[in-house]
Amino acid sequence: MTECVRRRMVSDLEAFLLPLQAASPPRFSAWMTSQADWDRFTKALASLKEALEGVNLAEGARRDGSSSGGAAFTLCERSALTERIFLARTLASGDLTWFVARVESVQGHGQQTRDVVTGVRRHAEKPPKPAAVEDGQRRLAPSAWQELAAGAKAVEDGAPALAEATCALWPQAVEALGGSAACRDKRTHYYFAHCNLRESPPGPTVTKVGSATERTPGDLQVSVSLVQ
Repeated sequence: MTECVRRRMVSDLEAFLLPLQAASPPRFSAWMTSQADWDRFTKALASLKEALEGVNLAEGARRDGSSSGGAAFTLCERSALTERIFLARTLASGDLTWFVARVESVQGHGQQTRDVVTGVRRHAEKPPKPAAVEDGQRRLAPSAWQELAAGAKAVEDGAPALAEATCALWPQAVEALGGSAACRDKRTHYYFAHCNLRESPPGPTVTKVGSATERTPGDLQVSVSLVQ
């Protein structure tokens, strides 16, 4: 499923980028650089989501058996790919109506995720003192804290950098989102909103596995496996 969505993203991006390559090679190169930066950012975001599965930062512990086996990474990656598809379609069509509404609608979600990432970094930079953990939990090793710190920093730095680059490349979006500063702020939160990050609550948690279908505007329908 993920590769199917990725192929759709590449196809839709090409509909915008290939004509641009002939019309304006410098702008084409700039958008290609931005796409590579986006790829790195989404991998960092999805990796951080995976690394947070079953983790309680305040206690510095992870629940035994809480690994999603890569499902958390995949779900985050699909969400980001779907967002990129509609960015590509907006760029190709020139109609920003839906895209602006989408950016505006996820501001709260983006701020919440940003707060979680900041909390992860702060905990990882100064882990709690070693203490006894409950049955069914394991204390996070120094290497796990280092992974969380590096992942959080990559996401914290990546979202604003992507927003800055995209707004510079896309003056129509700057105007539609209310000016340069508003474009940078809203696009930053939009990138954070690509994925839902949350710290695991203390105490035992029941993992429910099910299926659902996420519908997005337009003709794309993405069926995903949800782990809640």
